[in-house]
Amino acid sequence: MKTQDVKLYATQQLHRLQSLPDNQRRAELAKLRRGIGHAPGELPELWGSFLLEMPESFQGRSASLGGRVGGLPCP
Repeated sequence: MKTQDVKLYATQQLHRLQSLPDNQRRAELAKLRRGIGHAPGELPELWGSFLLEMPESFQGRSASLGGRVGGLPCP
């Protein structure tokens, strides 16, 4: 079920953040705050933090984000 998959992914991301040293955790959270109000995939600095570990099943199948699939540039 998709809801459980999203819950598991979010839980994993929260655990990843909690396991970081304090200064790295603060930096990651600052990046997330800068992403508020932006479209998913719009800020490349967030890709490595969260989108690269995102399951393929969460990624979009259309190029409706300006030539992007799942918020990432199409090859």
